[in-house]
Amino acid sequence: MIVTPLPGRAGVMLDYEVLNPDHPDRIRGHHEHTVIGRTYDGGAVMVIGHIHGQSVAVLRETEPGTFEVGADGSDFPMKVVVSVPAAGRLVHSWWYAMPGEEPVERDVAELDLAT
Repeated sequence: MIVTPLPGRAGVMLDYEVLNPDHPDRIRGHHEHTVIGRTYDGGAVMVIGHIHGQSVAVLRETEPGTFEVGADGSDFPMKVVVSVPAAGRLVHSWWYAMPGEEPVERDVAELDLAT
């Protein structure tokens, strides 16, 4: 995962992809570009573009580090939880489900800063 600060320290961009050799016909299991940013009113939003949807998903921070689908809706139920438990450490957790179901934590990345 590549983490890039936004201008003005207003947030970050996250870029990553997941490769899955168990599916040679679809080895690139996930590819995503996400922007997390502070809004003028002090809240935070997460905008996600990924290969599993036809539109971006706009999530709003509902509690520190937890981003959930807002009024804009989404192709499927989802939320993302991001935390920084220590300097140089990031935990990124994708929760998702089929339409009509409640999101379940499914993909967790525990990352350490590499320089």
